[in-house]
Amino acid sequence: MTLGTIAASFSTGNSYLAAIPRMLYGLANEGLLPKWFGKVSRRTRVPWAGMIVTAGCMASVLAYSMFSSGGIDLILTLVSIACTTWLLSYIIAQVDVIVLRRKYPNAKRPFKTPFYPLPQVLGIASCIYLIVFIVPDFDQRVVIWSVAGILIAAIALFGIVWLRANRLPLFTPTDLTHTQSNIIVRSESMDDEYAEEPDDAAPGETVAESEAADLR
Repeated sequence: MTLGTIAASFSTGNSYLAAIPRMLYGLANEGLLPKWFGKVSRRTRVPWAGMIVTAGCMASVLAYSMFSSGGIDLILTLVSIACTTWLLSYIIAQVDVIVLRRKYPNAKRPFKTPFYPLPQVLGIASCIYLIVFIVPDFDQRVVIWSVAGILIAAIALFGIVWLRANRLPLFTPTDLTHTQSNIIVRSESMDDEYAEEPDDAAPGETVAESEAADLR
């Protein structure tokens, strides 16, 4: 059981290091985070800036858990808080699917979830159930909900301040076609054609981005 827990922990850490830096990279390229998070390695095209931040956050939590006197109870509480915030993000993702399917019914989609909207409704209901009953003890639930709420509020506050500072609208939806085209333009490729920066490209700009800028 111990070996299984250790293996699961390493697997979770690897998935975080693979997914979160790429999320930060995408947000940076949309202007929703500092451009520094959009930096990628010239050789592997890995978003190393976001990976450093993600690894630093993980290491700080592990160090705090190791040197504090909370023991296993503290670790379980931190895990429950993380699970609660992730479940909230899954709820948002399912709501996004419903909104985009209704607003852009004819948009080109490489994949469509079958039996729409049943999986989304069941997914939202399941996430809410898991958040409500995240741990057996009610007092501990209140602590977990409170800390998770504070974290979500801090992220929302940062988003408001960042958007205001960069003069971006708060509640104006982004056009789906424009967003899809941006993703295609900045898609990273391991081919030599895209791995090297052209002489006339700006620092950190790929060939695809440079050519797109010339076309515009």
